[in-house]
Amino acid sequence: MTIARWLPGLTTIRTYKASFLPHDLAAGVTLGAVLVPVGLAYGELAGLPLAGLYGSMLPLLAYALFGSSRQVVVGPDSAMAAIVAVAVAPLAVGDPGRLAMLCAVLGVMVGVLCIAGGLMRLGFVANFLSKPVIVGFMHGIALVIVGAQLPKVLGIRGEGETTLEQFAGIVARLGDTQPLALAIGGGSFALILLCRRFLPRVPGHVVALLGSLLAVIVFGLDRQGIAVVGPIPTGLPALSLATPSLADVDQLLAIALVAALLS
Repeated sequence: MTIARWLPGLTTIRTYKASFLPHDLAAGVTLGAVLVPVGLAYGELAGLPLAGLYGSMLPLLAYALFGSSRQVVVGPDSAMAAIVAVAVAPLAVGDPGRLAMLCAVLGVMVGVLCIAGGLMRLGFVANFLSKPVIVGFMHGIALVIVGAQLPKVLGIRGEGETTLEQFAGIVARLGDTQPLALAIGGGSFALILLCRRFLPRVPGHVVALLGSLLAVIVFGLDRQGIAVVGPIPTGLPALSLATPSLADVDQLLAIALVAALLS
């Protein structure tokens, strides 16, 4: 058994042509402009903004060596972020460090389950998921994302652990909506839709991101109550060893099974 079987990316590197580099660089810059803000958004949804940023870079480097498909999309995912927000965050009881530990353990468990499923050729199980189940799940994910992100668009404080409680809290606090926050959120949404409709080759979300960034810098909106991400630590996070209890593993097992099936 050769090393190329386990590291198929090495074959690609050995046969790489210099003529590919300009196009790959352009693709990398475009992908980075899209993936970094998306990763931050999904990380924010899961309660771990910086993890979304790291998840936009490190998995791609690993997949370049271990991946064998050119079509697979690697990076933060809305479905997984929603699962973390709904199922894992309550287990952390508001402790960011514990949430990070639980998510790290969950990632290892999902990876082990996926490897085991691959070795046992269990991919056919996904064929038993009916279309109504998949559509219903995706609609549910959309509601979870809306409930978690709408307070930020309105500039109000989000409340509630369940999605229904979050929507109830939004309705109760509509009177506290910040006009500036709503203008930035609504304007960004409008820019994305306009680019999609009239300039389909222009990445609307990047335009919206740059426009919002310029508005905050030029008009000092961060000093007028607009929440910003703030300083992002340089470099990679320090390595640490997660030490979950058996109770943590037991609570995460069902979540890991669902996440592995979706993966």
